[in-house]
Amino acid sequence: MVKEAVKVHEVVMFPEQATFFRDKTLQVAAVAAVGSGKSRAGAMKALEYVTQYPGGWGSVTAPSYKIMNDATWPVIKEVWPEELTRAFHPSAMTLDLPNGSHVLFRTTDDQE
Repeated sequence: MVKEAVKVHEVVMFPEQATFFRDKTLQVAAVAAVGSGKSRAGAMKALEYVTQYPGGWGSVTAPSYKIMNDATWPVIKEVWPEELTRAFHPSAMTLDLPNGSHVLFRTTDDQE
């Protein structure tokens, strides 16, 4: 059964992604199968946070560097408008926004 998609920030999301995106609780998780759109929903949620809170710090995580590089990062580049990136620092895996916000890209497999 195909479900109707919901358009959010010029990106089409499925209802489950939109529910995750709209959830305002302090800690929220998207748990679903591979290829279900967790990275897309998470990218949009992170983008919303750092644009609404100038000077804030956000983080985007992935289980490993391989998943960050192969799955998460391509979605970030696809979803985030280029004009919202002031600078990207590859060695530190951080992104600066024009509003003074910063985003850390980290893996959860190595706590250092």
